[in-house]
Amino acid sequence: MRGLFTKTIGIAALCVAAAFCAHARQSTMLPGTVSNFELPNFDENTGVKEWELFGDRAKYVSDTRIDVEKIRLDIYEGREKAELRATITSPSASVNPDTKIAESPADLSVVGADFDMKGKKWRWFGDKRFVEVFSDVDISLKDASKKGETTKLGSVYASLSYAGKTNVFVLRENVSVKNSDTDLVCKYLEAVSSKSGKSADKIVAEGAVKMLRDNRLAETERAEIFPASGKAELSGSPKITDIASRAKLSGEKMTLDRNAKSVLAFSGKTARARAEIFHSDDEGKRQRILISSDTIKMSQSDGKNLFDFSGNVKISADDFNAECDKLYASALDAKDGKAKLGYIRGTGNVKFAGENGTATGRQLEIVPAKSQICLLGDSVLENPERGTKLTAGAIIFLRDKKRGIAISDASDKNSFVVVRLEESPDIESAANGADAPARKIPTVVKSRRLNFSLGDKNSEFRFEKDVSIKSSDIGASCQKMDVFTQSDAKRTNSPKKIVATDNVVVVRKDYSAEAEKAVIYPRLKTEAEKDGAKKRHRFVELSTDPSNPGKRPRITLPPFKSIGMKDSATASKVKPSRTVITSDRQWLDSSDRLDRYYFQGAVKVKGTDMDASCEKIEVKMRPSKRDGKKEISQIAMTENVNIVQELKEVKCGRADIYADEQMIALSDNPVVINREDNSRAAGYRIIYNKGSQSVVVEGETDGQQQAQPEFARPTTPEEDEQARPRPTIKLPVKAKN
Repeated sequence: MRGLFTKTIGIAALCVAAAFCAHARQSTMLPGTVSNFELPNFDENTGVKEWELFGDRAKYVSDTRIDVEKIRLDIYEGREKAELRATITSPSASVNPDTKIAESPADLSVVGADFDMKGKKWRWFGDKRFVEVFSDVDISLKDASKKGETTKLGSVYASLSYAGKTNVFVLRENVSVKNSDTDLVCKYLEAVSSKSGKSADKIVAEGAVKMLRDNRLAETERAEIFPASGKAELSGSPKITDIASRAKLSGEKMTLDRNAKSVLAFSGKTARARAEIFHSDDEGKRQRILISSDTIKMSQSDGKNLFDFSGNVKISADDFNAECDKLYASALDAKDGKAKLGYIRGTGNVKFAGENGTATGRQLEIVPAKSQICLLGDSVLENPERGTKLTAGAIIFLRDKKRGIAISDASDKNSFVVVRLEESPDIESAANGADAPARKIPTVVKSRRLNFSLGDKNSEFRFEKDVSIKSSDIGASCQKMDVFTQSDAKRTNSPKKIVATDNVVVVRKDYSAEAEKAVIYPRLKTEAEKDGAKKRHRFVELSTDPSNPGKRPRITLPPFKSIGMKDSATASKVKPSRTVITSDRQWLDSSDRLDRYYFQGAVKVKGTDMDASCEKIEVKMRPSKRDGKKEISQIAMTENVNIVQELKEVKCGRADIYADEQMIALSDNPVVINREDNSRAAGYRIIYNKGSQSVVVEGETDGQQQAQPEFARPTTPEEDEQARPRPTIKLPVKAKN
């Protein structure tokens, strides 16, 4: 007889009467106990069996309560044919025939085609096709597509809804999930599983979620897991820690892809995507690096964590900060408790800031193992505090050693390494305008390659190939140049010494020089100069390179007037020519109003209508009264002096030339030979004075009555170095001559 309770059960003293109508059904069980209890239920529309209740013993308590021992409930599905999907068993239960609800404090077992569910203290709702368990929940989700693959769920409370096409499990309190590659705990979990025997379609975990997967610990407030695709979506400010490398990843939300072994973190309104990476050097020093961006991808390959940062990337470390458009990084698995970084590579609008200044470029590469930073593509390293700026095609800096290399772009002939050194106010501009601020004129050095070393007080720059330098004092070019700088109390860097070699050309507004080696000492303002005293300054030294003795230093000075050995009419027709002096060694002392040039070793002089040679020369240059430009005022030649002016030739031990007076004083056994008339003059001293149009030949007695020449014996740089005072340099100041 078909109906909700249509089967008549009668054993001995029991009688069940059932009445059926279109709108109501009623089941009546007489008081007593029956054995082998059986109660089916059929779908009202199709008549297909939905479930069937069995029991070893059943006791009638009331119309709304039947107590059943060893209860078994078979769950069926199907529109045309009933197919058994699950079986519920328990030692005992109370069944309400009217509400079709069964409940019990005893153990429960629900066995389905793709799951097992166990627990204690349970309730079943027949109409709702719903089971809930209130203690000791243990669920196994089986995956028929993966032989032996089982996901274990545990909690205090769980429910199972099997009304639709899927089984929906809900777990609360001390929830745990375990399988071969995932270990998860949370406060709430919902698992949706198809009834096809495959893995769960979707698992949603909420509340203090912690998930260990692929040796990564994820912590979040919400996780949506899709076992079939191996993906998971994390939200609620999630973070992930890679156990092997100790790297950490966080963001507003994340996507995990198990098959690709990757994690994708996204920024949002509440949180930025951020990675925390660690590096330990060989000495055990541990550095923490934080990197944030719009999106971050972390993937695994060959024992490495690879990071891909994109959009508004920011880097923060213990000793530097950086930013760029995109960044790539590699973190190695930690060994002996030491995490290692392989590299950090950034591209697009790169900016870098550290203790040595700020840098920009198109590409950035950091190699922590070598403490190396590389900037590529129109790179600029600037330190405003020190007053230095370096531009190059590429800059490679070793942070722990505070030294580096800069190179130009080899593919671009117009590409140079350029160093700009901000200098202190120019001495002349400060002296000429006391009320106006003194000018700051930088020193600019260019080359194709640079090696540099930075110190707290002193730094060194080594330039190579096609080198040029321009400062307030001087300009020069060569193939190799070393610039040594020092910092003042304000940490401003100024060049204190420049050593140029290989085809050196030095150009100043008053002279030019050529040599194989030049040592330049830019002017620094000393304490004495601050007090108003005028100090001589060793400015330039030129010398011969022993490896190329054939190329000797040569300096070109302004023209000097006729030396007075010609008559006025003839001398006025001579076109002035610049003075060229060649010697083995040359050096220059400079002050604000006077320059002294010294020449030593086989000196050759060629000037206005004159050729000369000797062993030593001193030349004085002073500002002209006409235009302020420096010009030769005096020349002193000593040791084996030989002067030729057209048909006149002079031989002596010393010759003193006074340009303004157009006078020359010959001493130390002077002899003048005039090949025009084959005349010869000799004496203790011979003086040619074009101004008075006179020639005086003095005897020894006459010479002793005359004032001695102004010049003393020219000293060598070594003698000057021993005799010069040692001022304390407070503020580096450049002089403009």
